[in-house]
Amino acid sequence: VDMSADPFGKMLQSCAGELLGEKATEQVKRLFYNIGKWIYLIDAVDDFDKDKRKNTFNVFVNLYGDVKDKETLIKEKSFELQSFFGQILSDINTLSNEINYNFNSDLIKNILCDGLWLQTKNILENKKCANSMKY
Repeated sequence: VDMSADPFGKMLQSCAGELLGEKATEQVKRLFYNIGKWIYLIDAVDDFDKDKRKNTFNVFVNLYGDVKDKETLIKEKSFELQSFFGQILSDINTLSNEINYNFNSDLIKNILCDGLWLQTKNILENKKCANSMKY
């Protein structure tokens, strides 16, 4: 799982360096890395059924090929999924608290510490994301 999520994490980590330049401390880079891993893995859980049906690579389809659908994945592999996301979200929480923000620190921490946990909970409870805006 980590090996599959690593390239996306490294890509976001690289973006932090490019976007923030000298303000991209090691904590900021590690934060971006973990956010990248979270994005990759939460998308893999959310797309489990579609990727399995289309025979598209998905780390969780690859790991748990015997699981028939996302609902079953969430029920049968709950402990493993909670472990994967728990570690990443714990790292995000720790890192976000180590960073000094120049503005909107409460908003940023709310999104990183509460919003990602809530979205993970929703996905792992097989709830759909609500699209409040349509373009």
